[in-house]
Amino acid sequence: MIRTNTSAKDDEHQPNPTLLDHMGGLSGLVYTGLPIVAFVLVNAIAGLNAAIAVAIGAGAGITILRLLRKEPLQSAISGLFGVAVAAFI
Repeated sequence: MIRTNTSAKDDEHQPNPTLLDHMGGLSGLVYTGLPIVAFVLVNAIAGLNAAIAVAIGAGAGITILRLLRKEPLQSAISGLFGVAVAAFI
């Protein structure tokens, strides 16, 4: 009996994941960017303290939403990290 390695053949035909795939798709991109955009907008309108509060609230809300949907948390955590960097700067 001759055995073939089908997994090697399957790997050749699967496309490489794109950058968008690595970010969690379009929803991952939105979830990552939303707290940062909220921070920038509220900072321009109401000041730094309000911007930090709104951005952390947005990030926490997205994290809770993803937990409830049992989705990966990578993009939500990335958004919170972006808020932390923006607040530090």
